[in-house]
Amino acid sequence: MENQLVKAKIEIPSRCLGPRTRLHEIALYSVPIDSSKHSFESRENHFTFKYHGLWYIHPQSIQYRYRIKGFDIDWKYTSENEAVYQKIPPGDYRFEIAAAMNGDFRNASISSWDFSIRRPYYMQSWFILGVIFLILGVGYGFRRAR
Repeated sequence: MENQLVKAKIEIPSRCLGPRTRLHEIALYSVPIDSSKHSFESRENHFTFKYHGLWYIHPQSIQYRYRIKGFDIDWKYTSENEAVYQKIPPGDYRFEIAAAMNGDFRNASISSWDFSIRRPYYMQSWFILGVIFLILGVGYGFRRAR
């Protein structure tokens, strides 16, 4: 202002103290899939997750941590923008990704995606019971024929 001094105090909310994490592509065998799909066959178990942290101040100092909850024991730390998982066994999982500045993940926002991999048919209870009854039936028939 003319002949006056303006003093401003800008307060940044704690939820804005770090980069916003966004999971922008999920690929199955390197082919992008619709993120609304959450259930996969047992042979569909090779995923690539691509993500980024939105932060314009120092984008080169963004670090990420990610994990598949239910598969990984602990977080994995990286500065790369993608994570690749191969041969994930059947089960229910959640992929979680967080971005932070200089490795400080205290107030980091977490993006996640839930998915499940179904068991193969030969591990289903109906198949196992069918095989047991078939073996018992063949054994009983063989014994009757003798």
